[in-house]
Order: sequence, then C-alpha cells, then structure tokens
Amino acid sequence: MKRPAEHFDGWRIDIDTPWEAYNRIYFSYKRSEFEQENYLRRLYRSHFVVFSYSFIDSIVSNALLNDLNLPKSRIQKLKGLRSKVDVVDQHNTSVRVLDAYDEFWKDIEWIRNELVHPSRRDHLAAIELDKLNLGDRIRLLNIFAVRHFEAVNQEFPYWLTGWNLVNSMTTGRVSDGIIVSNNTQFKVFLQMLGRNDLRFPAQALETINRYLIGKAMYNQVAKFVEGAPFNTQPLPKDVGFSLMPLWSKVWWDRNEMEKMRAYRVNHRSAVRSQNANDE
Repeated sequence: MKRPAEHFDGWRIDIDTPWEAYNRIYFSYKRSEFEQENYLRRLYRSHFVVFSYSFIDSIVSNALLNDLNLPKSRIQKLKGLRSKVDVVDQHNTSVRVLDAYDEFWKDIEWIRNELVHPSRRDHLAAIELDKLNLGDRIRLLNIFAVRHFEAVNQEFPYWLTGWNLVNSMTTGRVSDGIIVSNNTQFKVFLQMLGRNDLRFPAQALETINRYLIGKAMYNQVAKFVEGAPFNTQPLPKDVGFSLMPLWSKVWWDRNEMEKMRAYRVNHRSAVRSQNANDE
C-alpha cells in the first residue's frame, strides 16, 4: 500500500465551495496589504475581484437551489449574477440584499469582466485596481453576504470574520493547513473568549442555533474576535489530543503558520516528557 504524503492538507477532506472561494478572496486581500512589489500587489487585487464573483455566485446559487427550492431549469434561465441576487432580494425585501450587492459590485464589475475577457488597450483596469481600497471593499462584501444569509433565514458562516481552524489532528504529523469547520465550533470558541451571552440553558438551544444572524450581530462578533490572539485556546495536556485544531486569524501568513507549527510540536514534546517523568 502506498504511504500517504508526509504533509497533510486538512482542507482536502471536505471542500466547501463558498468557504474555498472566500478564503481566496481573504488571502488575496491580506497579501495585497503587505506586498511591496507592484506587479504582485496588482495580481492579488485581480484575484480578489475575480474570486468575489465566484463567491457571490456560489452562495446565491446554493440559496436558490436549497433554501428557496427553485428548480435548476429556472435558475439556469436567470441571466446574469444580479438577476439571481434579485430573486433572493424579492424573497425578503426588508433585508435589502440587492442594495448591498450593488454597493459592493456595481462599480467594479467592469474590472472583473476586463480581467476575464480583456478588450481595452488603455490599461485602465490596472490603474483602477491600484486605486481599490480592499479593506473597505471586503467590508462591503461581508455586509452583502451577511444580508444574503439573513434573507434566506440562515446564520452567516463563521469564516466571514476572517478566522479559520488550522493544524488538524493527525497520527504523527502536524498540518499547517486550514480545515473547514462549522458555526457550532466557532460558538464554542466565542464562549472561550468570554461571550457569556452564548451560555444558554438547554431549552434555549434554538436561540443558540440562530445566534449568528444579521448585520448588527456580525459587526459585534467581528469586533469581539478582532483582538484575540491566534493561539487563544490552551492546548490539552493529553498527548493524544495535543494536535487538536486551533483557531487562527493569520492562517494566510506562512511565517505565522510556521510559528504555530513549532508551537504545536514543542508542546507535544513537552507533554510526552512530562508523561514520561510522571511514570
């Protein structure tokens, strides 16, 4: 039998299309912020714009099919991304999904079209990419996504806060990859950080399950986790669980992931040494 590769990529186990698309957007946004070379910075910015289209299309198409129960034949007849968003908006007009979509996308849609199907010769797309404020732009994208999920009566996914689970548990290796998780685990993380409003009695489980809904809650939670360190959780003293995943806000930074990798390996060695001394 062929041995598995020494490097373990946890994300390969369970791919979630919106999660993967958003990670590409967030990665491009963060790398663009710190990139000093003009061409690479523009490359990251172009990825941000192109993958934003993919992300919006994936979450909206999923909602049309699975939440609004539209037949595939009708979805295929909708012309353009905005027409799909409009269907969600009509389902719950009070949330104003279409307005949020236009605020994020209307003035940069032409840049995406030019990147995918170039037709101009004046280099205007590159000039406009250089002018984009990706920090403001990703906030607009997040607001759209939060409103979209609210319109179809769903919680917004935890990864819209920019956090991911890293270093999944493996038999003898430490992964520095990210893995897709769920809102339940993120709520446990919020509890560990001190969100006492998540400590409900058992009969209020439905309230917990509908906790991450709406723009006000998103802003509140995003601000709450903004200052948390990436290695907030104490690692367990049981060596069998010392490779459990940790939440990270710097999963996109290779240097920080190397630090976390060393942190996990050193902790595992220390636990084993302590166990040996206790015996």
